[in-house]
Amino acid sequence: MRKKRRQTGLKRKQKGFSRRAFIKLCGAAGLALCLPLKWGTRTVYAQIPGGTLDPLAVPKYQTPLLIPPVMPRAGTIKLKGGPNADYYEISPSLPGINSLQITPTP
Repeated sequence: MRKKRRQTGLKRKQKGFSRRAFIKLCGAAGLALCLPLKWGTRTVYAQIPGGTLDPLAVPKYQTPLLIPPVMPRAGTIKLKGGPNADYYEISPSLPGINSLQITPTP
């Protein structure tokens, strides 16, 4: 006679994690993320080649902000039961946008 095998609680083989294993994994990951907050972290400062700018020495508001031009309309679209809608085409780079000056003038 054959001995009956003891069942381990799983009636069939499951692929992936069970719910219990998933919850344990999420709990362990959350704990691992929170542990550095409890004991603190050390701040490391690196030297920047050439030094840094003094924020108080940079002149502000020297160059007026650019007012972008009106976007050209590509056409109109007829809507069902309503007024026409303006249609615009947006390209990745508009003329004049690539030549913007971000830093203040010297």
